[in-house]
Amino acid sequence: MNQCFVQITGPFIANQEIVSILKVQYSFSKIVKLGIQAKTGHKCKINSQEIEIGKTGIYELNDVEVDSIVFMQNENESTIIDCVVE
Repeated sequence: MNQCFVQITGPFIANQEIVSILKVQYSFSKIVKLGIQAKTGHKCKINSQEIEIGKTGIYELNDVEVDSIVFMQNENESTIIDCVVE
């Protein structure tokens, strides 16, 4: 499979589906790696599972298929989502 790196930056609105935004901007079938840089303590749902951004401000997932990313609060322009997509 061909893989490609994509990046999207905030602002993001609470409860906004980020994968839908990515699919409009980029053509891909799935996200296989994910990195989120956001404020410590901020929460999001990845595939409907709630996670909290830790003290480093970075959350990463490798070798998974991500179908949904939703922040629980508004995020400003310093929030970054990095993905490897296929």
